[in-house]
Amino acid sequence: MKSKAKPLNLEARGKDYATNILSYPSELPVAIIGLMPTLSLGELIICHEVMVREAQEQDKTVAQHISHLLIHGVLHLLGFDHELGEAEQDEMERFEIEILAGLNLPNPYL
Repeated sequence: MKSKAKPLNLEARGKDYATNILSYPSELPVAIIGLMPTLSLGELIICHEVMVREAQEQDKTVAQHISHLLIHGVLHLLGFDHELGEAEQDEMERFEIEILAGLNLPNPYL
């Protein structure tokens, strides 16, 4: 089966390669969000092939890497963006490291 990660990344981000995770934040108006009993932050799409390859390349378990990617993706859904600059990237990475530590998972950036 041919991966759809590359065309999705091209469409969503204008980047012509398969990425590990794509985040699609919800576009709900604030007035609607206040009326909802639960909140849909959006959607995450993980490219299994890229995620497994990266885990191997980075000498991590698949469970460690997918945990990191899910946290990374949820932070994007919450509005964090590491491509806005170094300060934003550092802030996002600090949150990822702290959340992973709370799950007894190692720092993914070491």
